[in-house]
Amino acid sequence: MNHGWRAASICTRLRPPFVRPGPPLRALPVPDKTRWLSFVLIDGVPARHQLQVGKHRRGISAISSQLHIRAGTPDHPITISSADGRVRVTFAGHVVADSGEALTLMEASYPPVFYLPREHVDFAVLERTSHKTRCPYKGEASYYSVHAAGRTAQNAVWSYEQPFDSVTAIAGYLAFYPDRVDSIEKLSTIGEP
Repeated sequence: MNHGWRAASICTRLRPPFVRPGPPLRALPVPDKTRWLSFVLIDGVPARHQLQVGKHRRGISAISSQLHIRAGTPDHPITISSADGRVRVTFAGHVVADSGEALTLMEASYPPVFYLPREHVDFAVLERTSHKTRCPYKGEASYYSVHAAGRTAQNAVWSYEQPFDSVTAIAGYLAFYPDRVDSIEKLSTIGEP
């Protein structure tokens, strides 16, 4: 059955309305830090309503038992939540960190990272280094080396001491590279002191 339609005539009829010359492309402005807080959710409420940037900040520790923060961008999401159970880090037979208050940070397609509070880390075996890196989503990281039982792990620990507002929950917490320490274990709290 021939309706008199041809592919060429359909394309010719559809092309002009859909292909039009437009204005030249221009760079989009980079949003300020307070706009990024609209991507951050704390208990389902945008952080800009809870943290009040530039004024009094509601303490993250007050809601740490229910902590669930979403940050980043739609194509590079970051989620921060309370780690269930204890997290223990060992190096050269020494417990470097042990905490029941660790945070889990999941970023884009990277493996999850545990961030532990400073007060639960043994700083007697850590030495701050001059190494620094910068993440476009979290800010500048400072590094520490671990020294124990005659072994050294260079730049095995990092910390965002003044992270961007969207990930302020990890401020001062420390994270460990799993390939530079002996183990990072997630333990259940059952039977633990």
